[in-house]
Amino acid sequence: MNPPVWIVGASTRAAAFSALRAGLSPRCADLFADLDLESAAIAVRVDIHNYPSRLRSLERVQPAAPFLYTGGLENEPDLIDDLASCRELWGNPGNVLHAARDPSRVAEVARSNGFPVPKLAFDARGLPRDGSWLRKPRRSSGGVELTPLVDQDEPNQDGSIFFQERVPGLDASAIFLGDGGSARLVAVTRQLLGRPGAPFAYVGNVGPWPVSDTTRRWVERLGGAVARGFGLRGLFGIDFKLSDGVPWLIEVNPRYTASVEVIEHALGISLLADHARVFDSGASIRICEPRVQPSFVGKRVLFARRSLIAPDLSGFVTNCPERLPTIADIPQPGLSIRPGDPILTVFADGFTIEECESKLARSAAFWDDRLHVQT
Repeated sequence: MNPPVWIVGASTRAAAFSALRAGLSPRCADLFADLDLESAAIAVRVDIHNYPSRLRSLERVQPAAPFLYTGGLENEPDLIDDLASCRELWGNPGNVLHAARDPSRVAEVARSNGFPVPKLAFDARGLPRDGSWLRKPRRSSGGVELTPLVDQDEPNQDGSIFFQERVPGLDASAIFLGDGGSARLVAVTRQLLGRPGAPFAYVGNVGPWPVSDTTRRWVERLGGAVARGFGLRGLFGIDFKLSDGVPWLIEVNPRYTASVEVIEHALGISLLADHARVFDSGASIRICEPRVQPSFVGKRVLFARRSLIAPDLSGFVTNCPERLPTIADIPQPGLSIRPGDPILTVFADGFTIEECESKLARSAAFWDDRLHVQT
């Protein structure tokens, strides 16, 4: 019997299938309990009004197994520490999250290691209102609430927001495996950002994104500096702007990231197996060699443009974790979906970046039309 792992977060489907590829038996709690997640794991849907506090009570009925968390829960360091008091944590604890999510400390770690970072401000007074600065909540997740600074802003009395100068360049991210003092670069991906009503929201990745050897060394050095600066262990990501081949650090994601499955499928590797080994006593950083001829893989999340009732897409569910799905995060049939909510995720691959991006765009357009026309 495969050893169990408990996975929690806003969406756990990607991590659950990563766990299956690592030979683990996932048990999950998230906001969706999607059809494909339920087909492959024991899954509990947590009502958004009780999320994430409900995870504390769910913890008591889970088997004695390690746990890991996905996107959004990096903003809940106290909750992570509560859960870690009862079971092994395959991830970074609360004190690390506090530090790695502090924009001032992130900027200082980058600058002290010779890397450029965008300017920061914690008061909008005196800043230009031409869109060259962004208004960002400290507890952001997926860039949904990021907005250009164009109007007179309210006083930032509680320090819950900050302002960051925009840097031109490619929106990129990188996945690393850290051991608390160093890190190995797994891959770079291009980030896909922007949807109606949320111009800087994360909507997907394409990777592994080709970069020059010089840029790769820059990114690897930056990840190592971040790992040392915050003591990051296991899988983590950084978001950056790639400007003239130089990475400008935007933020640190001290957890399993959404781009992990893109790289796992592209290279035929199990990064979650590598992640788990980091937390074994005495284990060193090791990344498995690709098992397949490397290709390029892209994913894109589709969002509802109007109110929808989810159709029955059970025929597209695949229980083979090694196979790249056509679509994933498949909603339960009959589910009411509100405007702006995620509907599903589409995937594509190709032997070149151009082929992959073209197929991904066509697939996204096809499924967007199909869902909005038929429902």
